[in-house]
Amino acid sequence: MKNLAFKVKVTDIQIEFTESDWELYSDMSGAEIAADKINKQFRKLILEHSLIAPHSVHAVYGKMMDVLDDYVEFGATDTEPRFWVREILRDIYGSKNCLEVF
Repeated sequence: MKNLAFKVKVTDIQIEFTESDWELYSDMSGAEIAADKINKQFRKLILEHSLIAPHSVHAVYGKMMDVLDDYVEFGATDTEPRFWVREILRDIYGSKNCLEVF
């Protein structure tokens, strides 16, 4: 039997989570804007690292931690938003590709 190798890429994705979805401090002024910016950066990073592979997960995860750091005042570096980043990456890239990253 021939060993077939193929590559799978993400070609488009919608990320439209609210400040409540991200579990930001949603009662703070600007939390909705922060959630929108986090969504846009996440989408951009996923499309830049579209190949379904561990190195893509590593790159996106590391850069998303930097993005969340930019919104620390809204609670973006708390456990919950970081958890959602990991869950979303598992859904997109698959659990197997995420094992060595987190």
